Amino acid sequence: DEGVSDVAPPHHVAVNEIVRALLEKNEKKLARIVSGYFEDIAAVLLSCRRTLKSAGLLWLVVGGGRFKGVHVPSDIIVAELAQSIGFTVEAIRVARDVINARQKFGRLGHLSPRESLIILRKT
Repeated sequence: DEGVSDVAPPHHVAVNEIVRALLEKNEKKLARIVSGYFEDIAAVLLSCRRTLKSAGLLWLVVGGGRFKGVHVPSDIIVAELAQSIGFTVEAIRVARDVINARQKFGRLGHLSPRESLIILRKT
């Protein structure tokens, strides 16, 4: 596809913030796990984009988490990574809260770690 790179995009700003917060807590292993997870997700999204037909749908279920008090809103990050790779986000449907502990995220309001279905369309 013209104009879309087959190279994983740079880390999402939220991933960088999460990694930095974990490193500040001296949680190097967790920081590597979070960073690697989103690198892997970006690689999966790129592969799916290459193999899907035009306007094809991709459904993903992702779970967020909280590691050492640091919230990881995986659904939002994955959706934004997918957009940067060339997908349109059709929907994010929250299936359930994983942990009943909400944290404020700027304009997004209070969120708790949750499991979500992300529906993407190849553009």
